[in-house]
Amino acid sequence: MGEVKTVIPRPVLKKRKREEEWALAKKQEAEAEAAKKKNDREIIDLKREAKLKGEFYVEPEAKLLFIACIRGINAIDRKTKKILQPYVTYGYPQLEECEGVDLQLQLQVQVQERLR
Repeated sequence: MGEVKTVIPRPVLKKRKREEEWALAKKQEAEAEAAKKKNDREIIDLKREAKLKGEFYVEPEAKLLFIACIRGINAIDRKTKKILQPYVTYGYPQLEECEGVDLQLQLQVQVQERLR
């Protein structure tokens, strides 16, 4: 006798896939939250330990800062443009941004070496 194949409707397959993705996202979110709580607990413990010793605990800060001058703002109304002209924007970059800038600098160096 031949085997009977059951056909699962497409909406049911989509629903299963979506539920699996949601479960994975929830799991990753829970892991990230647990890691953050652990990190916060470590910082609190270090602060308390420093206080007992009569010292201060200073949290580590980012060592790299991206700074960009706001220029070329032609598509903005006059008042906003006038406000933004003398300002500089800044922020702490993420790891992906740092790697991208590093790669761009390496490529520029290679191009300059080829031109020599």
